[in-house]
Amino acid sequence: MKRLLLGFLVIAAITSCRKHGDPVINPGPTAVKTPTTDTLTSIYQIIYNESAQKVITSVSGDTLKMLYNEDVSIMLPVKGLDQSYSIHLFQDFTKSSLNGVNYITYDQYNDTNFNWADDNLNNVKLKTISDTTVNGQLLAKIHVQRPFYFSKLYTSSAAATAEQKVLLAKTAETIGFSAYVYFVNVDYPTYISSAKVVYVAQASN
Repeated sequence: MKRLLLGFLVIAAITSCRKHGDPVINPGPTAVKTPTTDTLTSIYQIIYNESAQKVITSVSGDTLKMLYNEDVSIMLPVKGLDQSYSIHLFQDFTKSSLNGVNYITYDQYNDTNFNWADDNLNNVKLKTISDTTVNGQLLAKIHVQRPFYFSKLYTSSAAATAEQKVLLAKTAETIGFSAYVYFVNVDYPTYISSAKVVYVAQASN
């Protein structure tokens, strides 16, 4: 009887002393990553289609005027546009000579805004929305075109004209863009891009 009991204990000890890391037989169901988050993020992915950004320069008295005509398209899946409350677009002038220069814009009510542009594209009238196809995927294309009126006062007309000539020679400046979708209390990931700045002189009348 003692031998039988001893044998039982040895067998029990062997079967219970499995090393950590030994293969587990039939551990049960494994966790499956749900596609919800990735799917939502993917429908809010923004693709840019921007051309060179033109800045028209002119001198009026002692003031250098710079008319920046924003011209940028952002694209996202049609489903993402349908399932959105708003799309926000921002400009970054830090890598251009426009940085730190005062400007005005006009909002949807034609009110004047000082050093501010509405980032909520719902409120931007100067835009078009159309469908386009990229790599076989149907996308909504939001084309934004709106003016920013920059101006800088100099000590003389000659000084303003000299600065205009400096601007016209610049070829390596860029304007940055960032955009994201807002829906049901969530700001979805921000996507960024940049475009070259081209300074031109205003055509003479």
